[in-house]
Amino acid sequence: LTPTYWVSAGSAQRLHSATAELERLRAELDLAKVQATMDSLTGVTNRRGFDESIEKLLHDHAEGEAGPSVVLIDLDHFKRINDQYGHVFGDTVLKSVALAIRSCVKGRDLVARYGGEEFVVLLPGTALAGAAALAEQIRTTIAAARIRRGSQQESVGTITVSLGVAAWRPGEVLESLIDRADKALYRSKREGRNRVTLGE
Repeated sequence: LTPTYWVSAGSAQRLHSATAELERLRAELDLAKVQATMDSLTGVTNRRGFDESIEKLLHDHAEGEAGPSVVLIDLDHFKRINDQYGHVFGDTVLKSVALAIRSCVKGRDLVARYGGEEFVVLLPGTALAGAAALAEQIRTTIAAARIRRGSQQESVGTITVSLGVAAWRPGEVLESLIDRADKALYRSKREGRNRVTLGE
């Protein structure tokens, strides 16, 4: 009986070790998935994560449900900030803007860095009017903020953003939705910046 007991105990120990290792590997895989879809500078979702999220959202969209809507956000005169204060401070501005955008969203809303100084907010189940109201809230929140630099807390003035908003139309392909939001964003830029424009 004794040899059988020790084999069973050893097997149980090996099984326990294997289970613990499997759990550790699963946790590492989950972390790797999160890191693969996160922008390391700003802490929001990255372009890949946004693309995956919106594709899944459109695939699972229930007929008759509002939205989704997207809000494209671009920092005004960001090159000037980088040129005048340097890229390290430019990174600080990007982090601050990401934080301001996140403070305006809730629930299932997703904030992502779309590229460079451009962000996007994905609003599941939100019609155009609701998305436009959120875009205006984001615009005023950022315009009201005061970003300071250095130990002297030197004010760098007002940071503003231009925004373009579009709501998905049934049967529309993803590229068309983004294109409409992008064209609206560039109308905001052309018409004086620091404004929200709705996509046609």
